[in-house]
Amino acid sequence: MQHRQIIEAAIKSDATATPEQVQRVLNALKEKPTNTRPKLISRKQTSELLDCCVMTVKRMEKRGLLTPIRFSARRVRIKESQVLDLMQNGIDGEAV
Repeated sequence: MQHRQIIEAAIKSDATATPEQVQRVLNALKEKPTNTRPKLISRKQTSELLDCCVMTVKRMEKRGLLTPIRFSARRVRIKESQVLDLMQNGIDGEAV
């Protein structure tokens, strides 16, 4: 049995729950869960989005414009939202 089915069965059989509470729980179970994990992209993908070379991306990391997430010495990722924000707002107000 899936978790949702278990919760649904439990709330329906709960005598202390009001009909409004039961309905709220059932409605919440119908909603799709949101993905809270940020999308991570490689330095190469970042350089393609910013239309620059990978070395420029590394320089931006050193300057603090991009925050790298290191999984190992060679496996580095950057939040896509940070790159898109940099593209939209630019450096010191100048678009990249």
